[in-house]
Amino acid sequence: MPNLSYNVIAYRVHFYGRSQMTSDKYKKAAIFFIGNEEPPIGPVVARISFYSSDIAESKQDSVDARGRPEGHMAIDEINAILDMLRYEKPIRVFWDDAAKRLSLETGQEPVGEQET
Repeated sequence: MPNLSYNVIAYRVHFYGRSQMTSDKYKKAAIFFIGNEEPPIGPVVARISFYSSDIAESKQDSVDARGRPEGHMAIDEINAILDMLRYEKPIRVFWDDAAKRLSLETGQEPVGEQET
């Protein structure tokens, strides 16, 4: 499979309580990344699921049957991801097929730029 890259135009966050049914009982939260892709990919172009640190270490990033990257991270990292989504633009989701890893990327910014 080739490397994949999608523009993120919006996102949706789900936090899971103990009583909620998910496909993975250890999942604590998920962020769904919305793009402007046509079916079969869009509108959700990728997802990151969050777990306790010990569970996250055992998870492997992958691509689903529709070609959407699925990442796995420790719940401790969710605030950094949410800050990135709130304060940076543009943001892209990138799938590195050789490394089998999902990453988020910002656009190029000049050195010394202060956030407003």
